[in-house]
Amino acid sequence: MNARPSIRVLVWVAMIQVALGLLVAPWALRLPTTTVDGHAYPPSVHLLLTLVFAAGALMLLVGGARDERAVLLGAFFLCSGAVYAERLIERFLGGDPNLPVALLQLLLWVPIAAFQPFVLWRFVALFPRTHASLAVDRVVRTGGSLVGIVGVVLTVVNLPLLFQDWFDGYQAPDLSLLWAPRQPGTLFGDLVVFLVGVALVLGLFRLRADDRQEARRVRVLLGAVAMGFGPLVVFIALDALLPPVSQWLERPVGTLASGWLIYPALLSLPFTTGYAVLVHRVLDVRLIARKALRYGLARWSALVLATLPLLALVAYLYGRRDESLAEVFSGVDAAVFFAAAALGLYVFSRRQALLDAVDRRFFRDQYDARQILSPLLERIRSTRGSRELAEFVTLGIDRALHLESIALLVEDPARGELVDPGQRVAPLGTAGPLASLVASSPRALVVDPEVARSTLDSLAEEERSWILDGGFRTLVAVTSSDGSLSALIALGEKKSGLPLLGEDRQLLSAIAGATALALELQRLTSQRSNGAVGGALDLPSTAPAQECFGCGRLYLPHNVRCPTCQRDLEAALVPYVLPGRFRFERRIGAGGMGVVYRAVDLALGRPVAIKTMRRFSVGDAVRLRREARAAAAVRHPNLAVIYGVESWHGNPMLSLEFLEAGTLQQRIEQGPLAVRAVLDLGIALAGALEKLHAANILHRDLKPSNIGFSADGTPKLMDFGIARLRFDLRREATVLGDGLTRVHGLEATSWSADVTSETASRQLVGTLHYLSPEAVKGELPEAGFDLWGLSVVLYECLVGHRIFRGTVREVMTAISAGDIPDLRDQRRDLPAAVAETLSRFLARDRSRRPASAQALRHELELLRARVENPPPV
Repeated sequence: MNARPSIRVLVWVAMIQVALGLLVAPWALRLPTTTVDGHAYPPSVHLLLTLVFAAGALMLLVGGARDERAVLLGAFFLCSGAVYAERLIERFLGGDPNLPVALLQLLLWVPIAAFQPFVLWRFVALFPRTHASLAVDRVVRTGGSLVGIVGVVLTVVNLPLLFQDWFDGYQAPDLSLLWAPRQPGTLFGDLVVFLVGVALVLGLFRLRADDRQEARRVRVLLGAVAMGFGPLVVFIALDALLPPVSQWLERPVGTLASGWLIYPALLSLPFTTGYAVLVHRVLDVRLIARKALRYGLARWSALVLATLPLLALVAYLYGRRDESLAEVFSGVDAAVFFAAAALGLYVFSRRQALLDAVDRRFFRDQYDARQILSPLLERIRSTRGSRELAEFVTLGIDRALHLESIALLVEDPARGELVDPGQRVAPLGTAGPLASLVASSPRALVVDPEVARSTLDSLAEEERSWILDGGFRTLVAVTSSDGSLSALIALGEKKSGLPLLGEDRQLLSAIAGATALALELQRLTSQRSNGAVGGALDLPSTAPAQECFGCGRLYLPHNVRCPTCQRDLEAALVPYVLPGRFRFERRIGAGGMGVVYRAVDLALGRPVAIKTMRRFSVGDAVRLRREARAAAAVRHPNLAVIYGVESWHGNPMLSLEFLEAGTLQQRIEQGPLAVRAVLDLGIALAGALEKLHAANILHRDLKPSNIGFSADGTPKLMDFGIARLRFDLRREATVLGDGLTRVHGLEATSWSADVTSETASRQLVGTLHYLSPEAVKGELPEAGFDLWGLSVVLYECLVGHRIFRGTVREVMTAISAGDIPDLRDQRRDLPAAVAETLSRFLARDRSRRPASAQALRHELELLRARVENPPPV
């Protein structure tokens, strides 16, 4: 079933049920306790659950309206609240038989609980956001649709129950009674809880191989949901599987004990998930009082944890108030309750330590920051020169706040720019809108692309690129005594992912004031360069380097002719020096994403490969950094190391391990490879794919030019994990007759305008000749896309040229039809087993291909053994 319209309908129905439940609650609560409503717990508990779940849903639906995952989780909470609101309505209806209740009965006929699993499955399908669609992801997507159908069937099956209420003498069939949502002893609740439990298990299973910080945040949220529903699932399972437990639960004490375990866990759901959302920011929810809410949630949760066992003991004693003391203190039930009460009493006695732990959890960083930054204010005044001041301030702030990037830019009146004395950040003009905004802002200016889009939209393109290049999120003005902007503190995101809090901003403001005073003192005592701070700084030019398209060498911007090739130089896609980061040396290749340059890491002195990419939107650039960070966490001997993402003039650049021995494309151009070498290559790369897929990352552009070799001959996959951020280049290109698109400085396989629309071209990510039939058809990406690409690469290694030739349309038709030339016609010395295996790897029927990278690697290992030791003839 279609998720978005159906979720919208469910939200509206649940909202109506919650509203009606709250409306009739005062009357439902006043009804005598002898009213039969089929539920063992007082209506006050149902009212409390309705209120708590509705509040949690409101936070997510309103605060996270832009995040589909937050909306789905909010819809799940709202449906949960509606379940308990239904019980209030049902109790209200049973209290007065003369009420005109047809409309209320019609609303009760929609068993909202039947759709709780569907909403949760849809949430798990999107959360966590993975980089690949592996088998478990297909199970979640397909299962979500099936679970939605189950909800519809359960609703339709209950239709006769509505007729039974409306028409005298009509008796609902046994099937309806068996699956009735509000009839004691039916299978409805068991099925719903079972499907919810399966969804939670699948959600946790998707993280089995992911130990990165983002995965830790995801586990917090999924763990909170699992703990909330865990007791309910456990009790239902025990009730169904163990008769003694079932008998105990039927006793009043068992009912009371299970209620005190199940309902507090359910009540904790909005609080624990709210903690995950507000503190760990696992979903895109923005609230004004984020700090107060998350701190209050943690403290109140700690107090509830400390007092809950005591409240359970009080309820136990009150429930047995008519019994003698001997009866109250006898039996296993009493022992369990008093043990829990003793634990609660201990926790309550230690409540202050628990609350102190909460304080340390939330304010430890700020406490440490105060210890580091307060002495910094005094020492700033003793610095000499802008370079020493910048180094001292940035190191001190970074030590306290642990930032991804930080810089202090000082005004250079001779240039009319704010410049970084450490030469790590490009200058920023003082006459532009950004400098004016910072100078006029009474507090730190937020320039985070995810929360300050309106601010960024008002800036010039060069200023947006400057923010993106530096990875900055907050700018703090350093103003002189006359109110002018004398310096700027630029801060990136915290490595923890948490935002800057009020105390951080206050201390930064104090540091800015101390820095301004230090600059004033330096100006008064300096006699350099017409009063410029420390003189005009000798910064590298930010203009593009000059490139020779003959030999690929790069030169400083003032050069016009290559001394080696005697060719005129042209502007490169990179600078000669990226301040504080890299010095670019020469072009070493070009691919679908951009041009690859050899550069030297200025900090470490090591060679690196820098791959340029076409300009992205600000949002895509932020996602690219996250993708690269996630991909960099995956390590394997046959995966090229990703060092990070840089940016220059708004153009992202990927920093990669430099592979000295060239690419596989260069080797194929020299002729077919030996069979043993091809099999070894396939086994190694299949192992690398196996590692990637286990981390939920797809390569999605596997081809010879993306396979390099280190100095010792080790093959390594490059460009993995970021293919989904590529975009159509046709607006800046001329489509050639052979389907290749030529852009200044690069060649990329693209799509002819008469073949597919721009939207489709954005969906077909990768190089055409290595796309699987499913990718050409526009199906959702999965691990099989990479396995097909690797199989095509192995085929080309054996024949020394591409499989598919012709125009874009001809190549797409051949791929879709599975028109793969027989390997033995291309290379007659090839063992038959090799040709048969590759033919099966590239079969049109996907069921004949290996199901996973592990399976492909295993088959190649068996094939290598057969080739090395052929059976006797």
